[in-house]
Parts: sequence; structure tokens; C-alpha cells
Amino acid sequence: MLFLIHITIGRWMYCIWRNNNFRMSKKYGEEGTDDIPDVHIIKCTAYMAVMKFKKWDLAVLIGGNRYKDFPLDYNGKLGNAIIEASRAFWQAVQDRTPPSAQTLDDLKLLYPKSIEGKTLEINAEVHAVIESYRAAKKEEKELGEKIKSLKYQMGSVIGDAETVLYEGKKVIGWKSQTEHRIDVDLLRAKYPNIAKECEKIGGKRVFR
Repeated sequence: MLFLIHITIGRWMYCIWRNNNFRMSKKYGEEGTDDIPDVHIIKCTAYMAVMKFKKWDLAVLIGGNRYKDFPLDYNGKLGNAIIEASRAFWQAVQDRTPPSAQTLDDLKLLYPKSIEGKTLEINAEVHAVIESYRAAKKEEKELGEKIKSLKYQMGSVIGDAETVLYEGKKVIGWKSQTEHRIDVDLLRAKYPNIAKECEKIGGKRVFR
């Protein structure tokens, strides 16, 4: 929850009321300091920049009953950086310029389909990346086979036991789980029209 409270001394308080567990308390320093998570500093600085305030208070409720107050002074350098970044972002929105990709999922959104017949000549640096990828895929396959072998060794000993103990403490479990799946082949055979109606055609790009 976010709201503003006007304090009589002319300060404003930015309040975040959360039932954070006590592990979250480690992210906050001593009350009365500005030792708080960076995300809160950025948010509060952005609000101060927009509202032209020089001071702010961050109020945090931890565990539902532990209140802390952190006073903040406006950081002009950070505030200007946030404003410039916001302007650049909004200009990109108006120009319909997508942001640069940061992850593989971003690239899949930017380039969902390959262009048939299109080729690309690469340099030695990119070629080295491709070779590293192939080596990693080989290691992944070998690791997968090793994991299967280890599972077999464990399962042959565990048998029908659900929980495995070592010196009285649980080290691993092999518990039965119920799964509900749709038999697609049976659905298509008995109810072809329904199967066709529910069919979703998709596509993906793969590295080969």
C-alpha cells in the first residue's frame, strides 16, 4: 500500500505497509539511517524529483508489528539520472522503438520467426561463442546421462520407501504424486471436432 502523509514539519512520508517476514528485515539497516534496499531509494528519489521535495520518509512495517522509519535526503545526481532515463524511455515508446534485448526470451519476442533462405556471415568472435555453446550442450547431455544413472542407483536402493534418512535426518524423498493429463491422441480419435477447436498452432526457433 502506498500513500502520502503530510507531516507538520513540512516533510512527506512515503509509506509501505507490508507483512514482510523477518528475513526481509536484514535488508534494512538501523532506523533513522538511509540504509534501505536500492529499489526503495530509486522509488523515493523519483517521487521527490517529480514533486520537487528535498526530504522524504520511508515507513516500513516488518512482520506485521515492527515499524521502522528511514529519513531520506534528495540526491540530485540520482534524481536527474532517473528523469533522463524516464524521458528516454517515453521517447522510445512514442517512437515505437523496442528496448535492447537482455535475455533469450527478449530475443524470441524481437525475432519470433526466421526469414527463409536468409544467411549471416559471422566473425571469429561470434564463431567462438557458437563453439562454446556446442561444447556446453555436449556437457549438458553428459550431465543428464549422469543424473539418470544416479537416480537409478538411488531408486534401486530406495525401492518403495517414501522418505530416506541418514543418521535420523531426511536426505531425500521419492514420493508418489498424482498427475492429471489429457490423452491428446484419444481426444482426437473420439472427439475430432472438439480437438480441432481447441488446437493451438504455435512455433519456436531452435539452435541447430
